[in-house]
Amino acid sequence: MLTRRQFCVLLSGTPLCFSRAAHSSWGGGDRSQSSPDLETAFKSPPESARPYVLWMWMGTNVSEAGITCDLEAMEAAGIGGATIFSLADMLTPWSGVIQKSPTPDIVAFTEPWWAKVRYACVEAKRLGLELILHNCAGYESSGGTWITPEMCASSEGWHEQWVQVPPG
Repeated sequence: MLTRRQFCVLLSGTPLCFSRAAHSSWGGGDRSQSSPDLETAFKSPPESARPYVLWMWMGTNVSEAGITCDLEAMEAAGIGGATIFSLADMLTPWSGVIQKSPTPDIVAFTEPWWAKVRYACVEAKRLGLELILHNCAGYESSGGTWITPEMCASSEGWHEQWVQVPPG
């Protein structure tokens, strides 16, 4: 476990790491000769500096046309990728059922939903974007009256034990 002092020392080196990463993405070497000026770098950052976004798939409102439209808008805005975060109405009780959904068969983690994920992957690849998939169906799996104390959030831990191995 880190002490507060060790953490502060490590934290103080963070700007240096980012500076080196940015410098190397411009080609390294003498910055005054091989890198763009700050204004140019800000206006046209390297691919490695493009931001990512959370892409909320709102319940059953998912369509191929909407996927293409969203991803093309992300690419046009200079976004590097997105994490699909499904706010799905697949668990009970769900207080936010989407009424009059144009695609009621698209429920998270069903085959029609996975088909849309596959379609999103093809479109993202076409546009040069990276996709990441959130590991659960959004906020509704985080808690509620249906989560009993035995099912509540917990954390992982570890223990270290040093042993002396005899020579030979």
